[in-house]
Amino acid sequence: MTSFNWSEESQKQWNERAESWHSQSSGMWESGSRKEILPFLKKNIPTRSRICDLGCGDGYASSKLAREGFQVTGIDVSEEMITKARKQAEGTPTAFIRSDISSIPTPEESFDAVMAINSLEWTESPLSVLGEIKRILTPEGVACIGILALPPCRG
Repeated sequence: MTSFNWSEESQKQWNERAESWHSQSSGMWESGSRKEILPFLKKNIPTRSRICDLGCGDGYASSKLAREGFQVTGIDVSEEMITKARKQAEGTPTAFIRSDISSIPTPEESFDAVMAINSLEWTESPLSVLGEIKRILTPEGVACIGILALPPCRG
């Protein structure tokens, strides 16, 4: 019996969903469920801050933040998403890394802020990811974490 590999399965799932996700991404960030996240970050994090976008997807938010003066590194498990992100961010200094967010390939205290929107749910151990977030943030760093909401149970 083979064991389940979360990272490989997440990569496979997001590679398959990349095109569909990309077609909806701008709407989610501009007028949908994510519309308040970037204004919140801009209000609470000084321009030029180093931000890590964990589970950056197609890079829509990363590129938007970079165009507003932030130093952004996007990390995603999906090569298809990273390819779309690089295209989305052309002309900006945004960096993208394909990696599992449970093992972030950056030094300690590399970022002033971390944004992880609907990405912890796609890992085997969200607690390990929180440890990684703590490791890569500066001591006064800020984490903005969004978890996919489920409707309340009715019974």
